[in-house]
Amino acid sequence: MQVRLLGPVELWDGAASVPLGPRARAVLAALSLDPGRVRSVDRLIEAVWGDRAPTTATAQIQACVSALRRAWRVADPGGEPVRDVIVTVPPGYVLRTGQVDLLEFERRIAVARRLDPAGASEELRTALALWRGPALGGLPGLAAEAARLEERRLTAIEERIDADLALGRAGDLIPEVVSLVAAHPLRERFRGQLMRALHRAGRRSEALDAYHDARDTMVGELGLEPGPDLRRIQQSILADDTSPGPAAEPVPAAGRSPLPPDIADFTGRVKQVAEIAGALTWRPEPYGAVPIIAISGRGGVGKTTLAVHVAHRLRREFPDGRLYVDLRGTEATPADPSGVLGRLLRRLGVDGAAIPADPDERADLYRTRLDARRALIVLDNAADESQVRPLLPGSPLCAVIVTSRRRLTGLAGATRIELDAFEPAQAAELLTRVAGAERVTAEPEAADRVAALCDRLPLALRIAAARLAARPHWTLDRLARRLADEHRRLDELVHADLEVRGSLALGHRGLSAVAQRAFRLLGLLEVTDFAAWAAAALVDVPMPEGEDLVEELVDARLLEVAGRDATDQPRYRFHDLLRVYARERAVAEEPPEARRAALSRALSAWLALADEAERRLPNCYYAPLSGDAPRRPLDEEAADALLGDPLGWFESERSAITAMVGQARSAGLPGLCWELASASLPFFEFCGDVVEWRRCCDDALSAARESGDLRGEAASEINLGAMLYVQSEFGEARRHFERAGALCERIGDGYGRAGALCGVAGTVRINGDPEASRPLWAEALRLFGELGDRRAEAYAVEGLGLCDLDQGRAEPARARFEEMLRLYQSAGNAMGEAHALRRLATVELELGRYAEALRLLEQALPTFRAIGDRLSEAVVQMRMGECLVRQKRHDEARPLLDLVMTTFRDVGWRTCEGHVLRLAGEMLLADGDADAAAGQLEESLRIFRDLQESLDVAETLRCLADTHATKGNEEAAITARDEAREILAELGREF
Repeated sequence: MQVRLLGPVELWDGAASVPLGPRARAVLAALSLDPGRVRSVDRLIEAVWGDRAPTTATAQIQACVSALRRAWRVADPGGEPVRDVIVTVPPGYVLRTGQVDLLEFERRIAVARRLDPAGASEELRTALALWRGPALGGLPGLAAEAARLEERRLTAIEERIDADLALGRAGDLIPEVVSLVAAHPLRERFRGQLMRALHRAGRRSEALDAYHDARDTMVGELGLEPGPDLRRIQQSILADDTSPGPAAEPVPAAGRSPLPPDIADFTGRVKQVAEIAGALTWRPEPYGAVPIIAISGRGGVGKTTLAVHVAHRLRREFPDGRLYVDLRGTEATPADPSGVLGRLLRRLGVDGAAIPADPDERADLYRTRLDARRALIVLDNAADESQVRPLLPGSPLCAVIVTSRRRLTGLAGATRIELDAFEPAQAAELLTRVAGAERVTAEPEAADRVAALCDRLPLALRIAAARLAARPHWTLDRLARRLADEHRRLDELVHADLEVRGSLALGHRGLSAVAQRAFRLLGLLEVTDFAAWAAAALVDVPMPEGEDLVEELVDARLLEVAGRDATDQPRYRFHDLLRVYARERAVAEEPPEARRAALSRALSAWLALADEAERRLPNCYYAPLSGDAPRRPLDEEAADALLGDPLGWFESERSAITAMVGQARSAGLPGLCWELASASLPFFEFCGDVVEWRRCCDDALSAARESGDLRGEAASEINLGAMLYVQSEFGEARRHFERAGALCERIGDGYGRAGALCGVAGTVRINGDPEASRPLWAEALRLFGELGDRRAEAYAVEGLGLCDLDQGRAEPARARFEEMLRLYQSAGNAMGEAHALRRLATVELELGRYAEALRLLEQALPTFRAIGDRLSEAVVQMRMGECLVRQKRHDEARPLLDLVMTTFRDVGWRTCEGHVLRLAGEMLLADGDADAAAGQLEESLRIFRDLQESLDVAETLRCLADTHATKGNEEAAITARDEAREILAELGREF
């Protein structure tokens, strides 16, 4: 499949054009003009309708994309998956194919510029043959793009004529060039080519007449004399100079190409090279703006290498010189623009004595010397826009490439190129080119590790590859293992005069003193990303100043913005090599006590926010235990902005909290370690991420034990017990709760002991002994009542109600749950009220009042959904599914139960998984599929036996007995019924 833009827009399948509507063609054209880059929906709307878009434009664009995907799929059923060709990428779409005739045209032009005249002429003819008519078929919304492409076509024709002139084909060219001059009378290059062709064909007088005709047209139409190129050609004709090339005004040798050398193994950046070359060589009109390319990116990403490579490739486009200057923007004292102008003027042939002292006069002379010349200026390593502006030429025939670590957004009209690290394939290609294909092919996984440890940064990769090339006896795995040691990594990335550390240091030195300190202290954090408030705490500055500091680091390309979190705060992160360098500077420049104090401040800020988030969370359990670790609270306005959605804040910080709990332990800050873990307990219960929860629990418990902090140990035991309870590991959970209770009794902490009793009581009850559980709940209720915590009292009352329910005492259970509801209402706890409604619904289920149970559950569900309590929402939906099963509404129940099963399996909540399996078995049995029902019920029974949940074992056995009976296996049915009857009798319930 090929997209054809050089004429009517077509999707070509190799034999015919695929039918497309006019709007779909416009969308296809807009996407194909820049394949690989996202085109926003707004830009696509403009391409289709211009400034007269209908209100349904966005929906129509989506329909056009769908139509294109269908057309592609039908025309190329064996090709790439269509969604891999036209990909949805906010804020629009991207076309990922290289099969575009425009790309082929540009490629052939680029190839032609590297060939001798004969090869260039042939290549350019082939390129021009791709044109089938006016570009983009006259689509009105893409008129500007069509004009740009037409300019590229005319430029290619001019280049082909130049090549033919060099080959001595002047006589054959005259009719064609006469037609071109007639069609484009103000295009001086065609005029000059006609003059040269006539002269070389021996028609000197006609060549001079052609000049006078050109002059008359220019003066008459524009009021301007012909440009210097035409005047030089006229002079060569008067002198009867018939040499192959046009005469040119001498340009000082220093001004022609004082570029650093190009590199033979330049790798990747194909798209960027094409974009820069296209932007610099296109001239929409003779008197437009100077084309400027602003390349930005962090140190070592290859900005200078790219700029120099493109400058070398464009030597034919800029015959009057390519000027290069290093502006030293990363140094403490960047180059002064006035001094740079003096250097550039000397390269342009101005005698030193004639260079004005006044900076403005120097700029005027510089622009005068470049007027009407086609020169390329490369301004490398710029500090900012103010340094660049005086160095910009005035002539639109010139072009400028600027590189900088900063995004030079203040350069009006500049085309900005943002360089990032290599893609994996590009990194492998560079390693292959420098270290050798055989070695990289032999160890592909080690090559990937080397690339990853180098951040896929071109400079670091080149150094690593050079070290391998210099040590043929090394394996890639050996280098990967050496780079894996963060303490040695920057020492490893040194070869000859290349080193990564030096490149990183340049960016660091250009910072203000306080930003330098922020950079090195941020390197201490073992987190993936962080918000500005964490940086403010670390450096010990107010929040606004902390935001300014991280933005200064972003501007210097020492940090990058990783996106926005659920609280709408920007998240910042280091690339690995920068983090290693920042930590290295912290160890070198910050005393150990200063590093410890900074880390303590950051942890104190996380703890203060976690405390406040927990306070704002409608948690319906007892509060997590806390201690006397320091807190560093934010001001009220900042806290409100962050904690408007407490669960959203925790979701954004969850990985960071886990990392910081571990770092607090290793840094010897046990109080901050266990308190941060304890404060996070309710959030982990909500989100159900048991992997990170377990890490927090283990680190907190170890830190508390190592420091002899009994309260911290008790809090960590409760935390571990809660985590294991969610995992349905009830026996292990009970042991942790019992240890926590013993510790709290030892230190006289009644609240902690009450919480631990609740944990023990819950595990005892769920393992089938509600009678033994009851006094534990009652004692916890007494302790919570003495301490005046209504929320915790309600939780203990719930436990007593569940004991009643387990024993078949529905009405006493209802009374308990109604008391639970009143307590939560008095505490203003909406989540607790929803839990109470869920429990009351369970009573109605027990009594067979399914419609009332469903009503109560539907009343509770929105609260859990609004809070974001994923597990409670799933439990409510499971009970709703149970009501539907009891009402024989299987078609409604089945998708609901399938949905919640995914949640329970994600978090490992096996108890609820067993419930869903049992309900699925009941439905299958009722639908007449006893064999399938038996499979579901037996799996449910295995789960409940593993968990020692006696009541649920009995309930599942009853269902299984009915299934065996339906299958005609009466012996198995009797065995199952007898075991169920025995278990229920032990629980004080009837069969």
